[in-house]
Amino acid sequence: MKQQTLREKLRERIPSEAEFIALFPELIYTNKVSKQRALVKYLLVEFAIHNQTAFPADYDDLTIEHIAPQSIIDDVDWTHETVGQLGNLLLITTEINSKLRDKDFKTKKQVLKTAGYTLPEDIQDAKEWAPMHSLKLCTALCCKL
Repeated sequence: MKQQTLREKLRERIPSEAEFIALFPELIYTNKVSKQRALVKYLLVEFAIHNQTAFPADYDDLTIEHIAPQSIIDDVDWTHETVGQLGNLLLITTEINSKLRDKDFKTKKQVLKTAGYTLPEDIQDAKEWAPMHSLKLCTALCCKL
């Protein structure tokens, strides 16, 4: 009886598809907003597995990289929400992460390509990286779930 009640309560918490899509961009991770870090990393790993992305390290050893660096938060259009959303995040090794730091988009993209990373098409094709690009990729990731 208790197990049935738990299942019913859990079913009630499942959001509708529209709610899920609307709230997905609110999953964020930055150094100052880190409450959802484990969930964000889990989702990035699941996307990588789904896309059969090969990494030179075990998933547990990968770090989260912000395509638009956290140092630009509060510059022009970048906020904690846009910098921290899934469309602006990648899994990379600690070694590559230390090379990227606060580099600009073009430099980061070149370093990642040189290191053999397979970048999402939205990143490969972009000449610059703005909040609208991050949101577009975030929406595309949401639709893959």
